[in-house]
Amino acid sequence: MGAWNIERGGGVDHVAALIKQAGVDVALISEADIGMARTGNRDTVAEIASRLGFGHCSCVEFVELELGDDRESELFRGQQNTDALHCNAVIARFPIEQAAGIPLDEGGRWFRGLPGKGQRRVGGRIALAVRFAMPQRIWFVSTHFESEGNARDRSREARRLVEGLDRVCGGAAVVLGGDFNFASYVLGTLHDGQATAQAEPSFAVFKEAGFEWVDANADEPTTRAHPWQHDHVRKRIDWLFVRGAGVSNSGTAAAVDAIGQAISDHDLVHCDIVLP
Repeated sequence: MGAWNIERGGGVDHVAALIKQAGVDVALISEADIGMARTGNRDTVAEIASRLGFGHCSCVEFVELELGDDRESELFRGQQNTDALHCNAVIARFPIEQAAGIPLDEGGRWFRGLPGKGQRRVGGRIALAVRFAMPQRIWFVSTHFESEGNARDRSREARRLVEGLDRVCGGAAVVLGGDFNFASYVLGTLHDGQATAQAEPSFAVFKEAGFEWVDANADEPTTRAHPWQHDHVRKRIDWLFVRGAGVSNSGTAAAVDAIGQAISDHDLVHCDIVLP
């Protein structure tokens, strides 16, 4: 299984191809468009799932009030959104039996847009939890923590997420993955629990809740730059957390196409899950 911020998801063919190439049968997706002009007014989640022959479930985080950020608004000037939705999703080989959304903040932060970014939108961060029709009681959760917050804000989101998982999932096993925006994480400290907790308090929150992450992640950066991004510093902000199941074969799949062009500004993180 894997988790991937697909950065709007406009390159549906490339996204589906990388998911297939990485051998991922459950994909926890963040930053997916439904009915946005910048991605051809497509349901990107449904199209990716269709190309893979998978099922899917989407959970809306934002209703977009404009065409996107400042750069996208200029590129797609004069066009219109149809549905104007931005979401997290789960795309999977297995039939989905149950799904639930878990709000992570109060919303409203993006309503006026952000200085230098624009992107006016209504809504807030939300995690999507799904359970498949299989004998094992295990939930898979896609999430995206706020990009404009700090480490303390993210730890509050982590606590809300853990509380929500307790309500929704009870004592079942949980695989949690996505873009956590852990900007303070220092590469090379994966095995140093004290260092990770000092940099990002969310790690301590997840540890207290029984989640493991060392074996589920490779200590590699997960962000990448587009040609127009000249000051980008690669970081690891995409993670997998597991509770109540075994993990092996963690890795990071580069989000580039056959000629080396970026498919997304995030790589795909993946591991194998040993079901309870």
